[in-house]
Amino acid sequence: MGRRRTRFLIAVITATTFLMAACGGGPGDDSSLATTGPTSAPATGDSATTLGESGSPSDDATSDADDSSGTDGQGDAGDLSLVPPGATDLMGNPAGQGFVEFNGVRYDFILTLGCQHIFGAVQGIGPLADGSDGRVDSIIPPEDWETDLDAEWDPPSIRIDLGDDSWRAEAGSEHFVGGENVVLTPEQSSVTSFTNNGSLVTGEAIFYSAYNYEEIETASGAFEFFCP
Repeated sequence: MGRRRTRFLIAVITATTFLMAACGGGPGDDSSLATTGPTSAPATGDSATTLGESGSPSDDATSDADDSSGTDGQGDAGDLSLVPPGATDLMGNPAGQGFVEFNGVRYDFILTLGCQHIFGAVQGIGPLADGSDGRVDSIIPPEDWETDLDAEWDPPSIRIDLGDDSWRAEAGSEHFVGGENVVLTPEQSSVTSFTNNGSLVTGEAIFYSAYNYEEIETASGAFEFFCP
């Protein structure tokens, strides 16, 4: 299969995921995802602190995963301490876990709506870990996405819905603000840096408030997503 089909396949998988989520009843049904893990918590220490360093009871599980997970032995595995045993995404893949931290608050997610490896890209979609109103929708390409011209990768993208609020990090975003549509600069909306070993992605981003139409409101943050 030619790599020029990469963007088409990602679009098909994403559309299928959303269709299955809308129909409900699958293994990733939001109603079964409540856990005792925190939905959000005040940030402490370095803003790029990963899940395994956040104080959750996951040190042993993370250590075990480091020995068996990852892609081709590259890098460390992520944390799965909030994922219910045996949980899968809507395509039947093992569910993953991730977080986004900005404005001094960390939001943990269980990636049960989509946890895909796509030609080296990692797609993570899922609700807040405690089952409250919110979800993340992310896709992070391989690290060489800008020079891999055959694959025609889109820029990395992260969208977060939190109740009636929404924050997005997407290079080239258009935003209706001040009575007109404007194209946001990378300093206003983008994933500014990331690493990707094929299953674990970590990085930093600048998010903008999608529902603030009076001004361009931004917040710098960090993220991690792991699809085993």
